[in-house]
Amino acid sequence: MSVRKLGLNAVIYGLGGMLNRIISFLLLPLFTHVLTTEDFGAAGMLQILSTFVASAFALGVTGSLSSCYYRAETPEAKHRAVTSAVVLLFISCAVMLALALPLSSWLSQVLLDGHGGGDLVIISLLTTALMIVVQPLILSIQYEQKSRLFVSLSAVSTILTALCNIIAVAWLKMGLRGWITAQLIGQAIGLVLYLVPFLRSRRPRVDRPVLRRLLVLGLPMMPCFAFMFIIQQGNRYMVEHFHGLGQLGIYNLAASLATVSSLAVTAFQLSWTPYFMAYRDKPAEAEAAFGKVTTYYFYFMGLVTVCFFAFAQPVVEAMTGPDFHPAWLAVGSLALANIFAGATNLLTPAQYFSDKLGHLTIMQAIAAVISLGINAGLIFWLGPAAAGFALALSYGCLLLIHGWWNHRGKSMQLPVRYEWGRLALVAAAVTVAAAVYLVFPAGSVLSGFLRSVVGPLVFCVLVWMMLTPEQRNTALGMVRRFLPKRRMPVSEP
Repeated sequence: MSVRKLGLNAVIYGLGGMLNRIISFLLLPLFTHVLTTEDFGAAGMLQILSTFVASAFALGVTGSLSSCYYRAETPEAKHRAVTSAVVLLFISCAVMLALALPLSSWLSQVLLDGHGGGDLVIISLLTTALMIVVQPLILSIQYEQKSRLFVSLSAVSTILTALCNIIAVAWLKMGLRGWITAQLIGQAIGLVLYLVPFLRSRRPRVDRPVLRRLLVLGLPMMPCFAFMFIIQQGNRYMVEHFHGLGQLGIYNLAASLATVSSLAVTAFQLSWTPYFMAYRDKPAEAEAAFGKVTTYYFYFMGLVTVCFFAFAQPVVEAMTGPDFHPAWLAVGSLALANIFAGATNLLTPAQYFSDKLGHLTIMQAIAAVISLGINAGLIFWLGPAAAGFALALSYGCLLLIHGWWNHRGKSMQLPVRYEWGRLALVAAAVTVAAAVYLVFPAGSVLSGFLRSVVGPLVFCVLVWMMLTPEQRNTALGMVRRFLPKRRMPVSEP
């Protein structure tokens, strides 16, 4: 697969995910009007529970399935690998629910401090179980590079989930309980949508040797997911512990806005795995190709980050009530954290090519320990707004540790030719833009929107100057491909 094909697939995935983010953004005034900061804080604590459960009971299958899938030589064998993964995760989730549901009331007291009831925990656990089971079905579509099918199914699921949210929160006035219930209904709809084309393609069959291989490769990755849980969710717990559920709600709103940046990151990740796995037997060609992809990634993601720092204040103040306005201080840094998280995927081919996925656990364990100190120090002394920077620094540490690990060849020798000069310029530009927008806030919403345009434009000019003529032509060609074609007039005889 060429770099251009990688970019086109990422654009398709991005356009598909854009609908989800646009609907979430449009629903923001409704949620911030009906729900309180404590409601948002409770949702954040439920997200911590969901992430923890997913880390423990997904059994590392999302990582091990890629190895089993790409080692399968026939479409039937690939289909059996996916079926085996679904069955394995279904059994795991059944065990999880049997263990956790009796503890729902206790979990509600510990996590929500009486804000809500045990039914919120039950609904959240059921949603998590469906989310875990559907993952192999989603991955199979991505591995087969059926990006348009993925976008279509995702769009239908998003629209139906949004309708459930509107009915439950605005019409039935169910508040937080309605919001959480709508997520469960949406996840159930998504499972059905992804299951139908999978069952229609071939008869599902379980492969016992694949089951064993999924467990052998996946179980060593479970600590990896646990350490990622600490990195991703540790700052939420620190905010609630030091500053209360209301401040966590404000932070949770900022995190929800920043997830729009993960749209671009997720689109890249969905295209990246099939791309780099194509070089598994061609490591010499990967050296130059991976270096170019890294440069393009930071070109585009740098622009995304600057946009979030630029527009955070006017967007938050225009779309939310006064209680939620402080959230803008964390939006840009949370977007940067998402970009760093996506960048770690650029470094994983060495571990996948050598089947040494356990090395990821070691690197993430070191980063998780460091993140605990970063979160505790910054959030305690600088307040909840610093939680975003703490998360970005934690992912930055993971990125540095992973880069050092690969440079030392501890997994395998896979030297990649990075364009360090251009990457340094991008980093400097993002740093300057972030400092300007945070240190000098806008005086009004209108002035905020006007000055927000300047930073992204300057960044685009800087990147355009760094591109070679060939790269400029490639970029223009990708843009033209998505523009409507003009029809030539037909002359009459």
